[in-house]
This record gives sequence, structure tokens and C-alpha cells, in this order.
Amino acid sequence: ECEFSYHANSERVIEDQNKGIYKSILTWDFSKLEKNVDFSIEIVPIRDCINKESAIKFKETIVLSSKDENFKKKDSKEIGILDYMTKCFKWRIILVDTKTSCRKVTDWKFVSFINN
Repeated sequence: ECEFSYHANSERVIEDQNKGIYKSILTWDFSKLEKNVDFSIEIVPIRDCINKESAIKFKETIVLSSKDENFKKKDSKEIGILDYMTKCFKWRIILVDTKTSCRKVTDWKFVSFINN
């Protein structure tokens, strides 16, 4: 199994207290990774939020990748309910060592913009 030193997290923050709507702040730090490691964050907006991680109805996947020109190794992204027009999403990290072809894919993490 590959070992990669990085940090990624999502935090739910109240956006509209009266409506019980939250936003998510996705933060990451890939600055300790070797230059030969490609990494990406996959974000999948979910249409059937009631099923959480087991959902099968999705919108188009958004990929934030180290190959993107403007991607920063240490950064954050604020995601709100209107950004993907869904009530929830799931996300995961994919890391690939281009020298050894070693690949790590994290488990999906589920985030809801509303109280379930």
C-alpha cells in the first residue's frame, strides 16, 4: 500500500440559520507530496440525497486536479447549496505516484447542505 502525506477535510458551516441551510468548506494541503505524485479531488453532486453514500442519481462530477493550471497544493473551496443545485454531495481524494504507479483512492465522504 502507498503512503502519502497530505490533509483534506470538509467542514459544515451554517449559511442560513432560519432555513437550516449549510455550506461546506473543503480544505486541503498536498504541499508535503513529492513532485511525482498527481492528486485530485472528485466532487459528485447527488440528486437522491436520502440515500447518502449509496445514492445512484448524480450530476456531473467536478474534478479539482494538480494538473490544472490554477490548482494550489494548499487551498480551500467553499461550496453552497446553489453551486451544484443539489442538497448534498460526496467527495474523495485520488493520489497517484507517477514513478511507481502506486494509487490510493479514499473512501467517499458525504456532505449535506440541509439537516437530515
